[in-house]
Amino acid sequence: MKSISMLILAVVLAGAPAPIGSGEVTRDVLAVERQWNEARARADVAALDRILVDDWTVTHANGTTDAKAKYLADLKSGARTPAR
Repeated sequence: MKSISMLILAVVLAGAPAPIGSGEVTRDVLAVERQWNEARARADVAALDRILVDDWTVTHANGTTDAKAKYLADLKSGARTPAR
């Protein structure tokens, strides 16, 4: 019975996903997140334009939404201030 339990445990662990925080993909995602936060804090419209996909939308705390073009235009004009 003990050997069957160990076999089941080995099978379950073999199929377990890699822990969060490991690997190249995680490193890349965290790097883009840092770029996003820095660009947003500086209202760097050019950097945000490169980072965000064209169909990106944001839902603000008050429930309103903006598409990428509107969000970037508002940052550029000063109608929206950078998040800090």
